[in-house]
Amino acid sequence: MINIRNILLSIITPLIFVLVLLPASTSAFDPIDESCNNIPDTSQRSESEVCSEAMDPEDPITGTDGVILKIADVLAIIAGIIAVIVIIIAGMTMMTSSGDATKIKNSRNAIIYSIVGVIVVVLARSIVIFIINQTG
Repeated sequence: MINIRNILLSIITPLIFVLVLLPASTSAFDPIDESCNNIPDTSQRSESEVCSEAMDPEDPITGTDGVILKIADVLAIIAGIIAVIVIIIAGMTMMTSSGDATKIKNSRNAIIYSIVGVIVVVLARSIVIFIINQTG
C-alpha cells in the first residue's frame, strides 16, 4: 500500500506544480498591451478594437480571469485529483480485502466521502463563479 502511495505522489506532485506554476508564467507577458503602447496617436489606439479592449481591463482580483477564479480553479483541480486517488486506493483496498467486512466498509465510506467532496467542490466553485458574475 505504501508503494502505491509513493508512486502516486511521485506522479501527482510534478503535475500539481505544472498546474500551479505554468499559468502564472504564461500570463506574465501580454503582447497586445505592448503593441497598443507602441501606437503614438491615441485616437488610433482607441479606434482599434483590440486596443480598446486592452485599455479597458477587468479587475485583476475579481474579474472573469481574476485571481479568485484562478485559485478556485486550481483548488478544484487539486481536489479532483485527490478524490480520484482516494477512489483508486479505496477500490484497490476493497478488491484486496479478502472478504474482511471492516476493510470493505472503510473502502466504501472512502469512496462515498470522495464523491461527496467532489460535489462540495463543484458547488463551491459554482458559488464563486455566481458571486463574481453578479458583482462584476
